[in-house]
Parts: sequence; structure tokens; C-alpha cells
Amino acid sequence: MVIILGIAVIKRDLNQALYSALFSGIGMFVALYQYMLQKVPSMNELDSCGIVPCSAQYINWFGFVTIPFLALIAFILIFIISITILIRVRRSK
Repeated sequence: MVIILGIAVIKRDLNQALYSALFSGIGMFVALYQYMLQKVPSMNELDSCGIVPCSAQYINWFGFVTIPFLALIAFILIFIISITILIRVRRSK
């Protein structure tokens, strides 16, 4: 996404927001899945990451803020901004 959005900024191409929304939507589901692996005890059975478990919590601020939670928030913000840009581009046409 960094490459796609970087090229979009350089070219000033607002239509790249569609790809950004698509990738951030996929990222939201992956981050939510990993967050659920960490926080829902019954999902620990699905953890098949190998040597380092996916349910490991390297940070745990306030009892709920973990790295997948931060990624989920970032993907949600990118998705909302991308959809807002797409709506404004479509209205201006």
C-alpha cells in the first residue's frame, strides 16, 4: 500500500483510492483475525503459526491495545479516508 499510495501522491491520481480501499479492507480482516486469536481463548486452537505463536502479545496496553489492534485501527482509518476520496472523486465527475 505504501508503494501504491506513494505513486498516487506523486502522480496526483485520486483513482488509486480504490486499490487502497481494497487492500485496507483485506488488511482489516487479517488484523481482526489475529486480534481475535490473541483475545478470544477458544480461538487459540486455530493458532498454527509454528515456533512463535500468533496469539503472543508483545504489547498489551490497557488490557486490549495490542499490535494487531493498532493495525486494525490503521486499516480502518485508511479505508474510511479512501472511501471518502472515492466518493468525492465520483461526485466531481
